[in-house]
Amino acid sequence: MACSAPLRPDASRPKVAAGRPGGRRRDTGGTTAGRVEGDFERESGAAAGAPRFRVLGPLEVTDAAGTPVVVGSGKLRALLTLLIADAGRVVSVDRLVDRLWAGDPPASAVGTLQVYVSQARRLLDPSRRARTDAGAIVTRPPGYLLDAADGEVDTGLFAALVADGERLAEQAAHAAALEAVDRALVLWRGRPFSDVAEDPDLAGHAEAMMELRLRALDCKAAAQLGRGRPDLAAATAETLVREQPLRERYWARLMLAAYRAGRQADALNAYQDCRKLLDEELGLVPGPELVALQGAILRRDPALGEVATAATPAPDAPEPSGGSEQTTRPSEPAADSVPGLVGRDRELGELRAGIEAARRGTATMVLLEGEAGIGKTTLAEASAWIARDQGMNVVWARAVEDLGAPPFWLWEQVLQELGAERPAFVGGMAADDQADPARDPAIERFRLLEAIARAVVDVARTGPLLLVLDDLQWADAGSLQALRLLIGRLRGLPCGIVATCRSADALDAAALEHTLALLGRERAVQRLPLSGLSVPEIEALLSGHGDGLPDAAAMRERTGGNPFFLAELLRFHHDADSRSRPQVPATVRDVVERRFERLPERTRVLVRLAALAGAEIDVAILAHAVRLDSARVVTALEPALDSGLLRHDEETWRWRFAHDISRDALSARLAPGERTQLHALLADAIEAVHGEDAHLDDLARHRFHAAGGTASEPAFRTCSRAADEARRRLAFDQAARHRERALAVLPPGGDGEDRRYRTLLTLVKELRLAGDVRRAASVLNEAVEIARRAGDRERLAEAVSVLGGVALWNWRSYGTVDPAFVALLRDLIAETRDPRRRAELLGTLAVELYYGPDRPEGERLAEEAVEIARRIGDPELRGRTLNNYVMASWVPEREPARIAALEESLALAGSGLPAVTEVIARMHLLSAHLKFGRIAEYEDGIERSRDTVRALGIPELEVQLTYQEAGYAIFRGDDDTAVELIEQAHRQHRRISVWGAQWARLMQLTVLDRIRGRVPARLDELLAAAPLAENAALRPTTVLALLDAGERERARHLLRRWGLERVPRELTWASDFEHGQLGEIAAVLGTPAPDAMYRMLHPYRDRLQVVGSALACAGSTHLILARLARRLDRPDAAAEHLACAATAPGPASMGP
Repeated sequence: MACSAPLRPDASRPKVAAGRPGGRRRDTGGTTAGRVEGDFERESGAAAGAPRFRVLGPLEVTDAAGTPVVVGSGKLRALLTLLIADAGRVVSVDRLVDRLWAGDPPASAVGTLQVYVSQARRLLDPSRRARTDAGAIVTRPPGYLLDAADGEVDTGLFAALVADGERLAEQAAHAAALEAVDRALVLWRGRPFSDVAEDPDLAGHAEAMMELRLRALDCKAAAQLGRGRPDLAAATAETLVREQPLRERYWARLMLAAYRAGRQADALNAYQDCRKLLDEELGLVPGPELVALQGAILRRDPALGEVATAATPAPDAPEPSGGSEQTTRPSEPAADSVPGLVGRDRELGELRAGIEAARRGTATMVLLEGEAGIGKTTLAEASAWIARDQGMNVVWARAVEDLGAPPFWLWEQVLQELGAERPAFVGGMAADDQADPARDPAIERFRLLEAIARAVVDVARTGPLLLVLDDLQWADAGSLQALRLLIGRLRGLPCGIVATCRSADALDAAALEHTLALLGRERAVQRLPLSGLSVPEIEALLSGHGDGLPDAAAMRERTGGNPFFLAELLRFHHDADSRSRPQVPATVRDVVERRFERLPERTRVLVRLAALAGAEIDVAILAHAVRLDSARVVTALEPALDSGLLRHDEETWRWRFAHDISRDALSARLAPGERTQLHALLADAIEAVHGEDAHLDDLARHRFHAAGGTASEPAFRTCSRAADEARRRLAFDQAARHRERALAVLPPGGDGEDRRYRTLLTLVKELRLAGDVRRAASVLNEAVEIARRAGDRERLAEAVSVLGGVALWNWRSYGTVDPAFVALLRDLIAETRDPRRRAELLGTLAVELYYGPDRPEGERLAEEAVEIARRIGDPELRGRTLNNYVMASWVPEREPARIAALEESLALAGSGLPAVTEVIARMHLLSAHLKFGRIAEYEDGIERSRDTVRALGIPELEVQLTYQEAGYAIFRGDDDTAVELIEQAHRQHRRISVWGAQWARLMQLTVLDRIRGRVPARLDELLAAAPLAENAALRPTTVLALLDAGERERARHLLRRWGLERVPRELTWASDFEHGQLGEIAAVLGTPAPDAMYRMLHPYRDRLQVVGSALACAGSTHLILARLARRLDRPDAAAEHLACAATAPGPASMGP
């Protein structure tokens, strides 16, 4: 045998081929009782996928084909919840009417209920014929019945799995018990039946289910102890005592787990916590069992079980950080050298060092992080004071919450303060489909980001500069991308950045998290988390504030050392004329409201209005709203300034709330009707003062809230214009928010359906660009339904074609095909004569058929679409159809043709191919480079993708980039970076609602363990996830992990249970890696047939084993063939395969 060099595969362009019809069969299963360990299984919804009817949390249902159904109406959700709760039993019409209308039904209630039932039937059984009871909802006097099979309702399945787990735990079958309760807990998503409020019957049922969840957690802790994992058991028990702190059983479980984990002190502390709690809450002492357990722990009773060996700290280990609270670095000035600052010696020293480095030409950024009121802004103000004292130019900008500011508002403030020319924000994507097709919105966005960075760099070149960016958590995604780009442009310049970021309440949590992760990897960036003030610092703060205050330790306990809480409590003390109070207000809201009530009536009116207006107070708008001149408004605001609710900058004449928590507290106290009236006043004032086109984001927000949840033509038009403007500025997240608000207030009647269709289709594209794929799919379904009802076939074709747009991943979950969508696409293709539309529909159907038995037909349809696009000569359409082909042909044997299609697409770059299409093709191609061992091209592909993806700022691509960088870190042996990137990618992925977050994380971590020769550490997680149908690609990995752990019989059992003992026939993107894993399994267990697996893998012997789109590389296929050859008693072949593997790049071994 000669080892082939990793040459470019022979490939040709996709060819034209005719299609053939086909379908897909759906399998269902029943429920059997659980068995003892080694034979535990449940042929149910948990094994085949998520239950069809889910009420353990917000309602989720699927139709008869397994496709998730969007249930929009509140009453429809309540109806389904009531039927599911009593599945298999008749729910009377009287009870349904009573619960849906809260005991006050209208005269038409019964007829309306029948309409809801009809809608529910159409959702659950789209193919159901009228006037039959063959569907899930059956008419049965005196009402209706939900006919659900075993395992289709999550509550029943949950209860059965918990019962299995408890029985198995009693039999000491701990692994099987753990598997059962883990599968149960996966079903739990929140409070049961949350879509029906104040139903006494359901309330009792919900309480019972929550009690059952506690039993599941208790069983899990017991099983974890039984399996020798006291560390995991302690974490589970901590959840139990947090939720039910008065149950001694859970405290006992926590004490025993902590003791066995080698944490005797924690175990004893847990006893003391329990004793104190029982005494304070109930006036009781711990029971005899808990007292006996404490005594056994004190004397280290051997009967408590084996204790893990605790790691011993190094002799020179530093003292805990709490001990440094009272020390100050002698080489640095004390904090009190900065006016108005108490404490924060360490943080102030870090800021001084960063500012000094920036002043000398080493660009730095310090990111102050922490909860609201922890002192971030105060420290930022201190840094500005220090920088000004050293002669630096200081510019302050602040992001604002909600939609009160336009896109890139943070940087507009910076450029305005710098006196720099404002970049042209227009010229991006147009509001409608008449935009210039030659203009690429992604490129326009990147040019805008570059212009912002260049403007700051130009000013920094003229002298030392400090940017203070306050409240990054409210910055839009575009502003965060501009910050990331700027950091790389500042090297060698005298420029520093001090930024503050709250630990919660982000405007765009995914964008913020991704930005923080990237900034944390920059050498010039230091993240500085802030904690509460220490007791000595609070003592310094309290000095001089009079008597009657609690001592510093009590204040620290009460407030956590939060400076804002402390300051507010001190102000409350003085407002109360220093009289001793038995209690301090429990929340900041109480404090703010007390101070608010002491203001004069006219001031309260203005402050209440300002609380809705936004963080920045526009005096002119307030003046118009209350019909006063500006001077009188300023006079009326002065008492709020004196009270500390507001701040006023004398130089800029800007007014704002002293803290956003104060504004939030005042806004929250408004009644709904009052809030609606005030928003209307503000909207009218903005239009009168600034016109309809200025302050459009503010105007849209106020018009929307002024509508009060009702249809409103002015609100619809204003929100639509704001969405169009945000889209022009390439701020797709804000565009989607405005567009959804426009939909919510769209008036019915007239051309309402036409406008709703157009708005929905625009929203689909904005959501897709913003990364919310699940919501985009839901909105698309509504647009399709509108076109279907209207009988408009052109619109129907336009809508369904959106699913075939250029994508990195399939919109559908793993293994999912929508038969109704396939049938609709076939009908539309048969009647479509327009070549462009036909190419789009063919490519869409090709992608839609991918996970079914008709995948080869889909590949031929994609080839036909590509040929049409070539004849038309449009690079954008050609790139789209080539992407369709790459997705439809993603199986091992078609890899050379896929590479040819990707190279054809990349050849169009610079000739009209959109930047998004180009980078997606590049990311697909680098996976192929790795698979064929072309490492230089693989590394170059990662580098080129990195620059483009970060410039585009599309969340889906950013997730894939992080995955691929994690895979590259695994490949080059940087395990710490790999794990960090894997977890970062998992967090990013969970934000964008695309399938595969759990699969990707577990696959990457398991492959990393195996190629390093370790037993996979996430075996329990694999066992909990793999039974789900959506995670079927994890099943071979799970079996291999069991073999690595020495659990041979259980591995064999799961191999049979999942049908993996047969040589696989259906092919997907996961097949080449899955086949390699099955080959490894066959080499150990003798099943699947080793000779068949050898023949299957041999044609791909010179490829590397690559997970998905370059998530990880597990080594050469020759290694697996060598093991199979040994199993087949072919030592010469095994030796040749090993020799070839030794010359291949990547890991040289696999498995412990």
